[in-house]
Amino acid sequence: MNLTKEQLAEIGPFHINDIVVLYDKNQEYMLKLFNILPEDYKGLAVSWSCSDSVFRDDVFVWFIKTYYNMSVREYYDSKMGDNILKSKEIEIRLKNDFKNNEQKNESCRS
Repeated sequence: MNLTKEQLAEIGPFHINDIVVLYDKNQEYMLKLFNILPEDYKGLAVSWSCSDSVFRDDVFVWFIKTYYNMSVREYYDSKMGDNILKSKEIEIRLKNDFKNNEQKNESCRS
């Protein structure tokens, strides 16, 4: 299930504050991130909103595991979030995942 900008606005705003590459991103960018989340996380947000602490905590853990290949403790202990080079790598991976998600949705519509 992918949401539109209007649908996300109804359950948002969606933010993940402790991840440098995601800090202060606009909601259009965060919509792309929301739409690549696992379906159970999306369902949680739709049920309880993006401000729900369980949703935000689960997404934070998922993001750290998926994009940094670390536990939350390792992430904070490593100061990886402050590493600019790593942040650029994560941005590139995210852009690729956004593109793949959009292509998948286009093929589903065809």
